[in-house]
Amino acid sequence: MYIEIDDEIADKIVLINLKDCIDYIKKDIENLNRIIKREKYQDKDLSYNQELLPHLEAVYDYFGGNL
Repeated sequence: MYIEIDDEIADKIVLINLKDCIDYIKKDIENLNRIIKREKYQDKDLSYNQELLPHLEAVYDYFGGNL
């Protein structure tokens, strides 16, 4: 089976996946912030997610998303 995907559909696929990633990262940040006594790896995860989030949002905006 062969399915042709044009640029518009490809952009929509990227948008949907980026939105899922953004939602997941935001939820993970929220969950990690609720932990009063975090493990070292959890602190690293939180820091990484907080650094990553604005970049994902910028790419989402580039593809026409509106947060």
